[in-house]
Amino acid sequence: MPKRERFMRGKTGLQAATWTAAVLLAVASPGSYPSQGEPPNLRPFQPPGWSDAIVVSNRQGDNIDSQVLQASDRLYVDFAVINAGGSPVSAPFRINLYVDGRLIQTFDVPSPLDPQAYRFREDYPIGRWGTGTHTLRIVADAGDSVAESDESDNEYTRTIIVGGGCFPLAATVLPRGGGTLAPNRDPNCGEATVSINGRPAGGGVPGGALKLGGEPVVRARRSRALAALGAKARLEDRVRVIVGLRTGLRSAVASVGGLQEARTRSPLIARTQQSLLVRMSGHGITLIRRFKFIPYVAMEVDKAGLEALSSDPEVVSIEEDRTVEPVLADSTSLIGAPDAWSQGFSGSGQAVAILDTGVDKHHPFLSGKVVSEACYSGGGDAEQSFCPGGVTESTTPGSGMPCPPDFSGCFHGTAVAGVAAGDGPDFSGVARDAHIIAIQVFSRCGEDCTTSTTSDWVAGLERVLELSADFDIAAANMSFGGALYKGVCDAASPAAKAAMDNLGAAGIASVVASANNSSSTEITFPAC
Repeated sequence: MPKRERFMRGKTGLQAATWTAAVLLAVASPGSYPSQGEPPNLRPFQPPGWSDAIVVSNRQGDNIDSQVLQASDRLYVDFAVINAGGSPVSAPFRINLYVDGRLIQTFDVPSPLDPQAYRFREDYPIGRWGTGTHTLRIVADAGDSVAESDESDNEYTRTIIVGGGCFPLAATVLPRGGGTLAPNRDPNCGEATVSINGRPAGGGVPGGALKLGGEPVVRARRSRALAALGAKARLEDRVRVIVGLRTGLRSAVASVGGLQEARTRSPLIARTQQSLLVRMSGHGITLIRRFKFIPYVAMEVDKAGLEALSSDPEVVSIEEDRTVEPVLADSTSLIGAPDAWSQGFSGSGQAVAILDTGVDKHHPFLSGKVVSEACYSGGGDAEQSFCPGGVTESTTPGSGMPCPPDFSGCFHGTAVAGVAAGDGPDFSGVARDAHIIAIQVFSRCGEDCTTSTTSDWVAGLERVLELSADFDIAAANMSFGGALYKGVCDAASPAAKAAMDNLGAAGIASVVASANNSSSTEITFPAC
């Protein structure tokens, strides 16, 4: 699997840059790497989650291209170079960055660089550029210091277009068609600086602590996670996990292109899940849930079962089936909902899925709103389920009603649905004319306690994808959260990431409460 590493500081004719990084798990399909012993091969590389091998953005902190670039924007570049060969790069080499044919920066890269490891730079500032078309190019092994198996793939070029004005965030919008925004494009925020004379604006080279990333680090992190799960299994006899599986040439993290592709892929997923269950049949597992559209299985195992999963070659991820708690904040006026309503944007014809503690469809504020219901509760344990009749999942009418009022937080989902799409004579929710899909995903966890397991609310997300064939669903709302994270937590729950990616491919936004409890540096799972 590709490994991420950081560039060390070096010296060239231009000052070399310091590279920054974080570790990201990427799963590769069998046979995708060259044989060990083949010569190294340096080439530009698009890491998982990046929008391109060269990313150009007017913001920092992600690896996604900005859709609109203006002459007033300070621009940042991300790029990466991988050793795609079968042997380590044993000598230092250089990477050059060009803009419009001019050398902007030279980066010295230390050795070694192992096979399938890559070096990358994030948020390198290239300043402001004038309106028009610009070409960016990176050249790996710019000094031809490495003997490679392929010397023809060292370069990568892309073109960007910079616009001529800057536009206010509060752009005027007009109703058009099915809610299409027509922004006012009149420039009104002053003239822009348009040239940096081929040097990074500010003249400085950003610093940052160095870390070693890559496969050894990923293995160590996985070992620590499995050790923690093993300790829990020893302490509690059994532990609940969600297992990600390889399906043919596609890994568990690969998303689909929409509902139709998800349905096509579903039989293969079912066969892969069944194969795992057969292999694990001698380990006394308790099946919690099979997912329809993502290659994951939720189950309860003991320590021996956990060890069997960790050594299974078709298992690509093992995560704990964690719990989250409900959280909520409100106000429509602060986000300008009345202004949107006055311009014709009220959610008419669309639906919002509320994954929560259930929605009281008989409440006057929500009268006639609920068009579909479902329940995924108990995490496989009927004694803990809030679903009708004590089942662990249901899509019958009434399934989405709130959990019993004597349990704390059971009105939470109704309140969230009201904020999203409630309609009343004196005040309304954000999308006051939208419909609601009520999906109850919480379970009893004690005498007066409600929580939701990952396996239950991910099953709710799959239901949303399934319903996209029948409803125009704008978003899946999840006003709950658990442990705090300082950064992206995709690797902590690949199952949740896969389910959200599937919704994104179908044009449905996954909206999650930040639930950061006033922290300025952290955000909870699954918002992270």
